[in-house]
Amino acid sequence: MTSSVNYINVLTQTFVKFTDCNNLKNFCREHGISFNQSSFTRERIFSLKTLMGLILYPKARSIFIDELAYLESIGRKGASAAAFSKRRNLIPKDYIAAFHADMLSNIYRSGLAPERWNGHLLLACDGTTYTMPDIQSMKDYFLKGRKTGHSDQPLARGVVIKDVANDIIIGANMECYGEDETKLAVRILENLPKDVSELSPVVIFDRKYCAYTLIDRLFSQHIDFIIRAKRKFNAEVDKFFASDLKEQIVDLYPVSQTRKKLRHMYGSEATHYRVRLVRCSADVVVMTSLLTDSAIADDTLDEATSDYAVQQMSSAYTRRWTDETTIGFLKNNLQLEIFSSTKPDIMYQDFYSKVINYNIVTLLARAAAEMRLPRKKCPMHILGINRNDTLGIVAIKFWKALILNNLKNVWPDMLKQIGRNTFPIIQNRHNPRVFRKIKTSGKYVTMTNYKEAI
Repeated sequence: MTSSVNYINVLTQTFVKFTDCNNLKNFCREHGISFNQSSFTRERIFSLKTLMGLILYPKARSIFIDELAYLESIGRKGASAAAFSKRRNLIPKDYIAAFHADMLSNIYRSGLAPERWNGHLLLACDGTTYTMPDIQSMKDYFLKGRKTGHSDQPLARGVVIKDVANDIIIGANMECYGEDETKLAVRILENLPKDVSELSPVVIFDRKYCAYTLIDRLFSQHIDFIIRAKRKFNAEVDKFFASDLKEQIVDLYPVSQTRKKLRHMYGSEATHYRVRLVRCSADVVVMTSLLTDSAIADDTLDEATSDYAVQQMSSAYTRRWTDETTIGFLKNNLQLEIFSSTKPDIMYQDFYSKVINYNIVTLLARAAAEMRLPRKKCPMHILGINRNDTLGIVAIKFWKALILNNLKNVWPDMLKQIGRNTFPIIQNRHNPRVFRKIKTSGKYVTMTNYKEAI
């Protein structure tokens, strides 16, 4: 059981560090951003600490109502929404992203994310699209570079990479719709915090990421992967699909045109890539860079080892689906697609603040689950913490306590309140997947029929 002190220290260390004017000054100097220190020296309603707290506060209503609730909760007099909007322009968007990276380092350094898969940090990557405010400036900014199709609704493209074993978002981005998801994933993986990259991460990808442009980068960065293979990707992969083998070690040789492309994009001189193909089911084959010594020496393994490989890869690949539930929580509960401004820099502040709040909800829910005593009678189902209620408590109590340096005192009562909001976890429950389709008017239509949705 993790000590409450560890949770409190991790949640406060990064906030204290990033509400220090000297830290902001050094950050601006390192990134070539102009910084006027006098903006935070005088006593103001929005000091750096108060300003950062409101930027990170999970906003879901009008900016004035959220601001009023936040300032009243910490005992400060009200201010106009225009005053907040003006002051928050002093905070670079990358400063909030750096806040997220620093918190990640503290989480893994302190052992608050201990779960591993065969000694590896198991990550999952999935892409998504975000609906932007329907104004011309958003179309000009986020639809720039779109090569296919036409949309009357401004959209952005992004990738979310999550630690599926510990339910922690490692990285997320929101870029122009014309960007390729593979490139967006590579950008996150190339900039993993050191405390994360040292934990031997293995990243799970769906078959749309089955591309040499990704595989080459993963090999060059020494990041292991599990990618669902697709037919007609490579002759060796097609042979494996047609065979009855459970697993096989193969060398993938890109065609000359692909090698020329990789050389032009990354300066890569690789001629082939050795991967392990594992058949998880009749239609699902994954390729992985995880190779044992015996696997490198022989093209096939004995039957017992093959069965074990199939079991391990199947269980790992299945866990990739939790990344989609994370994206759903970000959009539906944290309302990621609702922004407090139409300025791109401010929108990125909102974006990263909601990613940060997702990880805070995870830590509080885990701390509450550890503290919650078992019932006298064994429940029929395993109970889980209601994350939506936890998010509400984060907005009402957590940020107030953090700003007022009172988190240690309110911690036990806050966890007890979170622990009361539970729900049964029913094993092997199959719910119909819900799809949302955007009409030309920009409104969503909810569908449960897959064929109708596409």
